Amino acid sequence: MTQFEMSDIEYVGLMKFDFLGLRNLNVIGEAVTKIKVNKGIDLDLLKLDPNDKETYDVIQSGHTVGIFQMESEGMRRSIKTLKPQSQEDICYLLAAYRPGPMQYISEYVAVKHGNRNRLCI
Repeated sequence: MTQFEMSDIEYVGLMKFDFLGLRNLNVIGEAVTKIKVNKGIDLDLLKLDPNDKETYDVIQSGHTVGIFQMESEGMRRSIKTLKPQSQEDICYLLAAYRPGPMQYISEYVAVKHGNRNRLCI
């Protein structure tokens, strides 16, 4: 475990991994509990449909404020342009929305939408 920047630890031959913090996992657990108490719904996170159309409709519209790593204006703009239809699309955006690979998001969107020679963002 380290608090050093990635480039500093790469210099000594280490690799840095960032993991979802326990605080965020606690927020998810508390939300599940509140849904059960307030709505009477016993939500099993392992049984959620990963292809739920209504969920993707909300995400595609850019209404992602409050969703971890998906709430910045630039990310919402990328989401609305890409119109993610799968977890793979969302994972791509989360991985690519960083300095460096970010420059390829428009190309990915263009290819996904069949516009190989046109940039979309």
